[in-house]
Amino acid sequence: MIVFEPLMKELATRGHQVTVVSAFPLDKTKDNYTDIKLDIPDITKITSDQVLLHKLYNTSPSVPS
Repeated sequence: MIVFEPLMKELATRGHQVTVVSAFPLDKTKDNYTDIKLDIPDITKITSDQVLLHKLYNTSPSVPS
């Protein structure tokens, strides 16, 4: 979203009807801009769980290929 949010905001400012589906909705509402929030698990918890498993099994965390 860091890359695309400014573009989406500018399109809305210029009068386009913008709908964004993401896990990072805007803090403030904006005309012509609709957020559809995705509920995703907290990435920090997922990361910490992988680290704990790594320590428990004394293996390196798996990286998806």
